[in-house]
Amino acid sequence: NMQWERAERIVRGQSLDAIATLPWTQRENELYESSDIRGLRGLIQLGGVEDDRVFWAVLDRPWVQDGLTSDEANFIKGLFGSFGKSSSSLFLWEIERNGDYDFGMYLVSLYMERHDPETAAALAALPWVQDGIDMTRGYGGEFSFVDHLLYVWGRWSVRVSSPEGQSWQGSVNFQDLLKKSWVRDGVEEQEHSVLITLANLPKRFALRLLPMPFLDTLEPAESKMLGGLSYRIRNNPGALDRLLDRPEYAEGLTDDNFAEAMTLLARLLA
Repeated sequence: NMQWERAERIVRGQSLDAIATLPWTQRENELYESSDIRGLRGLIQLGGVEDDRVFWAVLDRPWVQDGLTSDEANFIKGLFGSFGKSSSSLFLWEIERNGDYDFGMYLVSLYMERHDPETAAALAALPWVQDGIDMTRGYGGEFSFVDHLLYVWGRWSVRVSSPEGQSWQGSVNFQDLLKKSWVRDGVEEQEHSVLITLANLPKRFALRLLPMPFLDTLEPAESKMLGGLSYRIRNNPGALDRLLDRPEYAEGLTDDNFAEAMTLLARLLA
């Protein structure tokens, strides 16, 4: 029909054949759901993207194999915007809403590689990444740590304008994070909690804390106290501003004053 004839002009080779093998595309004498139609169009578009890893990764997901909901169809359409010629942002909230976390972080890694190759190279150059990542799932391992790093990059990404148009790149601050000794020298559980805190804090707070001396090295007690910071300030973000604006913290938080500062923050939040 006309839909497939149009698809054949867009997709070459195996991509269209693969779409045609999806169980829900083979129904006879049935009306397609509107979400299926929109998802089909999105898959056809993804199949024509130069980097076809996204297409094949999407096609392999169980939620694509069994038919598409409206949210899933919109998600696929958004991926074409992120990886196609239009190169819009990769909306992390859509990945979260989709709920397929491992797949989502894989997409973030491809997106970083496409739009911010300098940062992708810096991540790949970490000594423990070059040694080969332990792919064991679960909190506390290297695989999880890379996921958390990608999540932070996604949170900190910024739009950059150039004569060629607009693109999205990871903040230079993320590369500063990669230079921290505790990021470079391997993976410990306390470092996971700090990454999660930095990701969940409002960006302006995370970037304000990043260059402070206490984050040059990590002490277990500091990591534990920092871990609850994002939850404490969620309903009172001004408290952290008031704390950091105090004269005694003009040089930033250090190993020596961190515990005192967290105690004072707790009082400001009370």
